[in-house]
Amino acid sequence: MHPTTQGIGFVLLAVMAWGAQFPIAAGAMQHIDSTGINLFRYGLSSLVLVGSMVWSHGTARLHQGLRLPAIWWVGTIGMAGSSTLMFLGIRFTRPEIAVLVLSLQPAMTAIAEWVMFRKRPAFVTLVCMLVAFGGLAWAVTRGGDLFTHGSNEAAQELLGCTLVVFGAAAWVFYTLGSAKLKAWSPLEITAMTCLTAMPLLIAVWLLSLSLGWALIPSPAAWPEVSWRLAFLSLVGVLAAMWCWNLGTVRLGTLNAILMLHFMPVITFVVRAAEGAALRRTEIVGASLVIAALVANNLWLRYQNQFRA
Repeated sequence: MHPTTQGIGFVLLAVMAWGAQFPIAAGAMQHIDSTGINLFRYGLSSLVLVGSMVWSHGTARLHQGLRLPAIWWVGTIGMAGSSTLMFLGIRFTRPEIAVLVLSLQPAMTAIAEWVMFRKRPAFVTLVCMLVAFGGLAWAVTRGGDLFTHGSNEAAQELLGCTLVVFGAAAWVFYTLGSAKLKAWSPLEITAMTCLTAMPLLIAVWLLSLSLGWALIPSPAAWPEVSWRLAFLSLVGVLAAMWCWNLGTVRLGTLNAILMLHFMPVITFVVRAAEGAALRRTEIVGASLVIAALVANNLWLRYQNQFRA
């Protein structure tokens, strides 16, 4: 099989897994709270990833990573912070809105680089960013109807969206921070950041438990919850990241990110299959977001070819 075809297959599997994880997580939250989901999700992933890392490289690399402050910052803020905020946000907003926010991470990264490194995006990129954020606002507010029908619902929706935005910003921090760990392989970075995320995830779960907010599944609910937790851990974290890395190597970053922009489509399809009523304003807003992101990706591709 041609490497490009393999790359498309790997990236498509990753996009499908990530697109499905928010609806699956939302279903699990009927029986278990977001802090418990994250604790299980990254606890299991840490065991598998760190075990693979030690098996491949021995314990010396593990000890070296645990002494590196950058690993702790990226793992705590980027990995633990992003997952905590994102999954908490899903409790207050809709999965299809959460995935639209996440799809704007490339735009958030461009803004962060502009602020931090004075790297101003091109005019076309700025226009695409404005259209994408406008599409998100249109979907979140249901074309403005949310503000005219019930202040409580609007406040809850905006709270959830805000939490997901901060979670996405934390993941941008993870992306920028992990890019500086050039001496570490993708497996090592993923394993070490999952491991260093655990103290904060444990602390948040214990705090939630002490305040009476933690929701522990009943014995009757475990058959329903277990497959969702297994998907979020084994497929959403381990398999998806493995497929993404393999696909990116074969396709290149720009091509892989182009396919990633269609992740909201997967989420919308899953939600429709679950019987959720998708509003026209949400579909229009999502279409604007996807179109703007794809247009910017094609512009960047043209710029790279022009420079070459």
